[in-house]
Amino acid sequence: MIQNNVIRARLAVMTLTAAMSTVLAISSASAGGFALNEQSTTGTGMAYAGVAAGGTLSDMFWNPATLGEVNGFVYETDLSAILPLVNVTTNAFGPFPAQKNNNVVLDGVVPASYAGYRVNQNIILGLGINSPFGLATAYGPGSYLNQNGVASGTRIFSIDVNPNIAYQFNNQLTIAVGLQGQYMEIRETGLGAATGDSSGHTNHIGFGFTAGADWKPMQGTSIGLGYRSGITNKFVGTLSGLTAAPVAGNVSLKTPGQADFGVAQDLNSQWTVRGGVQYTNWGTLNSAGVSNTAALVVGNSIPFKYKDSWMFSTGAEYKWDSALTLRSGIGYETSPVTTATRAFRVPDADRMWLSAGFSYAINKTMSVDFGYSFLHGFGSTISNFSLNGPFTGNYSANINIVSIAYKVKLN
Repeated sequence: MIQNNVIRARLAVMTLTAAMSTVLAISSASAGGFALNEQSTTGTGMAYAGVAAGGTLSDMFWNPATLGEVNGFVYETDLSAILPLVNVTTNAFGPFPAQKNNNVVLDGVVPASYAGYRVNQNIILGLGINSPFGLATAYGPGSYLNQNGVASGTRIFSIDVNPNIAYQFNNQLTIAVGLQGQYMEIRETGLGAATGDSSGHTNHIGFGFTAGADWKPMQGTSIGLGYRSGITNKFVGTLSGLTAAPVAGNVSLKTPGQADFGVAQDLNSQWTVRGGVQYTNWGTLNSAGVSNTAALVVGNSIPFKYKDSWMFSTGAEYKWDSALTLRSGIGYETSPVTTATRAFRVPDADRMWLSAGFSYAINKTMSVDFGYSFLHGFGSTISNFSLNGPFTGNYSANINIVSIAYKVKLN
C-alpha cells in the first residue's frame, strides 16, 4: 500500500513537471511548418517509421494504444530544435524588381512531454502535452511583400493536452481512447497596405479525441493504427491598422484529422525493421469562413484550398548492446499545398526525410535519446493566388531538426 502511494505521488509530481516544462518552453518557441511532426526524439531518428506500432512512450502521440507497453510508471520529455533555411524570391512586377527574401521561416523549439502509468493488468493511463501545430514566418520591412500587405509576419502557436486510457485484453491486443484539449493562437502582421502596417490577433480553445489499436499477432511483431481528430476553432479577434478603429471579425478554421499506420518486425535479437504511413486530412481546410469580409478578404472565406497529404517512411533499429540502440530512417512527405494555391505566408512543398539517432540507457531507470533529421524541400513556384496579390515567385527549403529526450522508468 505504501509503495503504491509513493508511485502515485511520483506520477502526480512528474506529470505536473511535464506540464510546466512544456508550457514554459513553448511560450517562447516559434517553429516552421503549420503541422509539427516533431513530437518524439526516437521518431526524429528514424523519419517516424512505424511510430504507430510502438517502442517508446512518445509513440502515444500517434497511437495511444502503444501504452500497452508501459509497465509501472514511465515519463519522457523531448525537445526538438527546428533550424530551417527557407528562401523566397519574388519575380519582377510593375515597378518592383525581382527580390530575394532569405530565412523567412524562423528557428524554433518544439517541446513534448509524456507520462504513463499501469493501474493493473488491463488498464493503463497516459498523458501527452504537445504542440501539434506551429508556424513562424517573417518578411523584413524592406520586402516588397511586406510593403504591399501580402506577407509580413505570421505566427501560429498551440498547446494540446491529451489524457488517454488504454485497455489491454491480453498480450496481443490493446485499444485506447483519449481526449484532446487544444489552445491555438494566431498572430499576423502586414495584412493590408491601406494605412500602413496592420495586425490581427485571435485565440481559441477547442476539443477533439484520439483513438488507436495495437496488435501483436506473434512474438516480435507489432501492428498499430492510431487517429487524432481534427478540431474546429472559432476565432473571435480584432484587426488593427486598416481603419481608424480596430475591426472585429470571426474566423472558423478546422485543423485536420490524422491517421497513422505502423509496423515493427524483429528480425533477430539485434535488428528491428519498421514502416509507416501517415494520412492527414488537410482537405478539410479548403477555406476558413470569415464574418467580417471587408476587413480580411473579398468574399466570405479565406481560400486555403489545401489537399490531403501523405507521409511514407521506413527505417531500422540495431541493438548494439544492452545500453545502446542505433536507428535510422528515410521518408517522403507530400505537401497539402499545391503550386496553384501556395501562399507566401506558408511556402510549403513536398519533402524528403533523412534521419539517424540513438538511445542510451544510463542505468535501469534513466535513459537518453538523440535524433537528427535533414529535410530537403523540393523547389516550387508561387503563383498569383488570391492570397499573394499580384506577386509570383519561387521557394526553396532545407531544414535541420535536432531532438533530445530524457526518459525515466519506475517499475
